[in-house]
Amino acid sequence: MILSRDPRWERVPLQETGSFAVREFRQARFDYPWHQHREAELTLIVRGSGLRYVGDSAEEFASGDLCLLAGGLPHSWRSPAQGRAGVYSIVVQFDPAKWGEAFWQLPEMRGVARLLARAARGLQFLGPVRGQVAAQLVELAAQPPRRRLLPLLGVLQQLAEARTARSLALVPRQQEASPVSGRIKAVLEQIHRHYDEPLSQSALARRHHLSASGFSRCFRRAIGKTFVAYVSDLRLSAACRLLLETEATVADIAFRVGFGNLSNFNRCFRGARGVTPRDFRRQASAHPRLD
Repeated sequence: MILSRDPRWERVPLQETGSFAVREFRQARFDYPWHQHREAELTLIVRGSGLRYVGDSAEEFASGDLCLLAGGLPHSWRSPAQGRAGVYSIVVQFDPAKWGEAFWQLPEMRGVARLLARAARGLQFLGPVRGQVAAQLVELAAQPPRRRLLPLLGVLQQLAEARTARSLALVPRQQEASPVSGRIKAVLEQIHRHYDEPLSQSALARRHHLSASGFSRCFRRAIGKTFVAYVSDLRLSAACRLLLETEATVADIAFRVGFGNLSNFNRCFRGARGVTPRDFRRQASAHPRLD
């Protein structure tokens, strides 16, 4: 078994003079246990390489990797020992709730609020913004706590305006945090209970007293993707977990999560992850195991 099913809850240490944590890790290798915390986290890998786990995502990372994770999303960075230089990362952890709901309603902060909502699946930043923000984080880490807040807000604003962010996990860990209507929330609850069974969009529409077209519009407006795409992502997310956490065969996993045939599962998995299910499992197994 590669992952423990229940991530540890971490308590983020804060200094008395700061409302968020800025932590630097210089060590022989990355060996963070599989964990989660209520704080959002911005992680910069200044030096090092290995495998990054975020929710159901398992990907290789290298120096310069920059990711933003919403609170409650399980994660871990792992690597073998990397010589005399070792590894070095800067991690910023902050709880948006501490800054108050009124703060996030300010017109200037709406873009950052949307950024944090997108980070429920984890975001990796690519392109020029990665180098720009990396330099700012190095400077931020060198500042005393009382001088860090405004630079952090500037960094978040810059990330909110970036157009090169890509999602990591297929499905957010805490779907209940999504601001959806009561009707769509009921639909999501039913989908999450029965995703591994045949699901009919028309049957769900009738059950919730909507026309097929009305259901499709409501669902896409609330979730940001079609019903078919959402169910497929949910099944693939469950498949990723099983590939990481169990020794079940790929075929068995495909049927357990609701795919009708193996070839369709392989095609959908490769489209979403860029690798086959077997390669996904092999990539994770080649790196140090998580606690």
